[in-house]
Amino acid sequence: SDAPRSPIERFAIIDTLQVLWIDEKLRERHPVGTLRRENGRFVFTYGDLVDATAHGFSPLPEFRDASREYVSTRLFATFAERLPSIRRSDRGRILSELGLDEPADDFEILARSGGTLATDRLELAERRVPGDTFERPLIFQVRGTQFHQQPVDRPLVAGEDLRPEQDPTNAFDSHACPLVRMDGTRVGFVPK
Repeated sequence: SDAPRSPIERFAIIDTLQVLWIDEKLRERHPVGTLRRENGRFVFTYGDLVDATAHGFSPLPEFRDASREYVSTRLFATFAERLPSIRRSDRGRILSELGLDEPADDFEILARSGGTLATDRLELAERRVPGDTFERPLIFQVRGTQFHQQPVDRPLVAGEDLRPEQDPTNAFDSHACPLVRMDGTRVGFVPK
């Protein structure tokens, strides 16, 4: 088909996700590992855990040895449980809210949803290599939307173009990075 593709549809496949641990007390995210897909296998490795450990992180039950590389032909349970089941009657609605259609790629779902669960403090995000030119948009969950009321007639939608700004006078976090619509309306923040 020669129909124009939406900005969401033209994204390349995501093969690497950053695994973040959230320090709820300080509301900070700490990178703790990387989940990759390569040659039909899934690979999980921890990164430098010094900072996260100092804030209370300990190795995940499925990956207790922080010095080991874990390899599997199936997506590890720690991450697979974060995907909406294909048996869910509302799976289509969930994917639509993420800007996806069936058949949806597991890494795309995890990157766009953040893969968060109410039962732990992990989050997943697309990982980009240093020097990435961002020719392909970076997709992530906008944070702090509850602090910026969205007009009912203009809710924030997946794939909407936003621009980052600096906010050094932010009373809660001088490194906060607000996200703004092209018309200047603030909608939330880049996750830390």
